[in-house]
Amino acid sequence: MDNQSHIIKVLVVEDNPGDVRLIQEMLKEGDYFRFKLTCVERLDEAIKQLDGEVFDVLLLDLGLPDSQKLDTLKNVNYKAPHLPIVVITGLANEMLGIEAVREGAQDYLTKGQIDSNLLIHSIRYSIERKRMENEIKEKLDTIEKMNKLMVGRELRMEELRKENERLRERIRELEKA
Repeated sequence: MDNQSHIIKVLVVEDNPGDVRLIQEMLKEGDYFRFKLTCVERLDEAIKQLDGEVFDVLLLDLGLPDSQKLDTLKNVNYKAPHLPIVVITGLANEMLGIEAVREGAQDYLTKGQIDSNLLIHSIRYSIERKRMENEIKEKLDTIEKMNKLMVGRELRMEELRKENERLRERIRELEKA
């Protein structure tokens, strides 16, 4: 693989400059992968970035000036449903973490409990999990379309059988006449 294939494009949505610097430092330590970070402080800025650029993963704080808690995640996930999202927040709340995953986050990390290895591991695995999730969704969509086609064909075949039987009956009537 060439160096270009090892670059992971990350959108960091975090309003605390100290936390942004810490994330930047942690992601400098990657051995095999390099990270290209784009950092924004507000949800509306993140939405604009998602309109104009393709990212591999999004690191999302749930407490932003223009959005709070799970609404932040829901808004980003609505805008970019195929993008893996890793929630990084100061809220060490297990139930919120579970809800975040249910709402589409690939992982939930608590600030102050993260090191470089954990963050890199979370990003890489989140990307792979989301890729597999998207692939499964595509296959399920294909299966659903095929099932609808088969049901449609079966209904059409039933209609043809009934029409064929009506024609046979008509032929018998004509033969008797």
